[in-house]
Amino acid sequence: MSLGRNHRGCLRRAGLWHRRADPLQRRFIGRGLGEAPALANYPNRWRAGVLEELFYRGYAIERLEALGLNRFWAGIIPLLIFGVAHWTGGWANIVIALVLGAVLTLFYLWRRDLVANMIGHFMVDFIANVLPRLL
Repeated sequence: MSLGRNHRGCLRRAGLWHRRADPLQRRFIGRGLGEAPALANYPNRWRAGVLEELFYRGYAIERLEALGLNRFWAGIIPLLIFGVAHWTGGWANIVIALVLGAVLTLFYLWRRDLVANMIGHFMVDFIANVLPRLL
């Protein structure tokens, strides 16, 4: 992944990007000049965890139930949209999103705890996408 000059400048000012990093710095900050540092992915994981749960679970399910759909359809419709929204990663990503989204949907329908869903979604994304690049 290549970053534009403006993005590198912002990361450099924040102390997250170094042109000539020693091996220890590269391990925690980034592996090469053309690759985004692992920690730059962190805010995106919060965005996904918070906003996707807010819209797909918190708003969509509640709104569909208010419109008269039963819990099954109110959970399935946003789940299918959630899965298809992850199409950029191919079929494997869609299947993973559907399976993990189903777990989050069932938990939300059972407990109605949106904050726990947001934290769970963030942790799944962080462990799968950021943590391996830090190790």
